[in-house]
Amino acid sequence: MRATLQVATTVLLLATPTWAACPTFHLLENEHTAYANEVMDNFNYILNCPNFTGDVGIGRAVPLYKLDINANGYAGMRVTTFSDPGYSSAFIADNSDGTAYMAFAAIGSSYGKMQVTNAAGYGGLPLALNPLGGNVGIGITTPSYLLHVNGTGYATSWQQSSDRRLKTEIKPITFDALAKVMALTPVTFRWKVSKDDGMHGIQMGLVAQDVEKILPTVVLTAHDASKTKGLKYNELTAVLIKAVQEQQAMIKKLTVSIHSLNKKNTDLEMRLKHVEQNQVASMY
Repeated sequence: MRATLQVATTVLLLATPTWAACPTFHLLENEHTAYANEVMDNFNYILNCPNFTGDVGIGRAVPLYKLDINANGYAGMRVTTFSDPGYSSAFIADNSDGTAYMAFAAIGSSYGKMQVTNAAGYGGLPLALNPLGGNVGIGITTPSYLLHVNGTGYATSWQQSSDRRLKTEIKPITFDALAKVMALTPVTFRWKVSKDDGMHGIQMGLVAQDVEKILPTVVLTAHDASKTKGLKYNELTAVLIKAVQEQQAMIKKLTVSIHSLNKKNTDLEMRLKHVEQNQVASMY
């Protein structure tokens, strides 16, 4: 069996391989036909032999990395798990604008999946996205935040860090929270662009530009061209709690006042009744 291999560049050996597991390395030249076993021997050598110090280029005359693939506008690398290449595959490529991407083609299935496992291929391990920095976008190519979802997020439970050890300058809310809440304008609305079921139909909430005039610290302004504004609804919870506390203090004060007025009213009624009884007795 023979296969034609387009060799990007000649691989130079800096030392003769001495490792027992190293197969024979075959020098293959451009446009020359090579046996398939020679090609496989060379790949095995590159992958397994510690003495290999060269770079390998596929579609690249002068490779810049250990494995440098230039696909001329197409997927740079494709991995297929079945004999039919159209069934399911993974692609690694780049766009003409310099952005890179990885695509998963799950043909014949209703979904694609990504799973991190241990060396044995079992057990789920944590998955870190951009651990060295950079925002992650879902449904958006220009995320403004560490996780930017252009649509509806859904979870059975959502936790937010609130450990005292993670915070500094902790101070109680001192402004008139009830007055702030009373100044807010709850509205109903429809999204101009509905991305999913969670955005369809009548929505209820607040308008960021209106809230910014009353509680500017709960408003976020994205670093995009439109300076899109958003709300930290979780921070409104603290304001609402403070407003309820203020309202309860007012109710308690009014309750004490009402009890006092009721007692005075009862005393006056008793005194009036006593006066009336005395007037009746004086008539006889």
